[in-house]
Amino acid sequence: EQIRYKNILKQTKRDQYREVLENFFNRTIAYSDSILTKYELWLELGCTGNDFDDFDAFTKEVKKSDLEKYRLWLEADRISPYSGKVISLSDLISNQEIEIEHILPFSRSLDNSFANKTLCERSINSFKTNLTPLEYFERRPEKEKSDFQKRIARFSNPFKKSIFLTENLPDSF
Repeated sequence: EQIRYKNILKQTKRDQYREVLENFFNRTIAYSDSILTKYELWLELGCTGNDFDDFDAFTKEVKKSDLEKYRLWLEADRISPYSGKVISLSDLISNQEIEIEHILPFSRSLDNSFANKTLCERSINSFKTNLTPLEYFERRPEKEKSDFQKRIARFSNPFKKSIFLTENLPDSF
């Protein structure tokens, strides 16, 4: 019920943002339009919602990978799924230590979808390499694995939870 309520609030906010953007750009803004995500990121950075000259310049600077990182950051509630450390917005955007990584290794799954991606510290990603999360945590202390599973249990997306907790993945096709 809490997840449903949270999603309704998010949708209401996005509707308000769409209305503001439609008035400014004088065009229909779809929910999938990247300008909507850029506006959410703009506001998250503490910028003024009605300073459209700066916003216009900002939209030209933001890369697609920044938007994907931002969406993954929100999905993970601003916390690294692997370490449990809080990821600040400034670290997310400006720090090369935070990477987008494939939950199930691309080399083994050939899955490059958003559903198979998350955020990860570069140091952890370099050790995880071609392992699934559970294979990685099998090589770590039991408490780290247990903490990881608790963090994943809080994910609102059941499909992504199942990807994180995949136990058996063939080494090749």
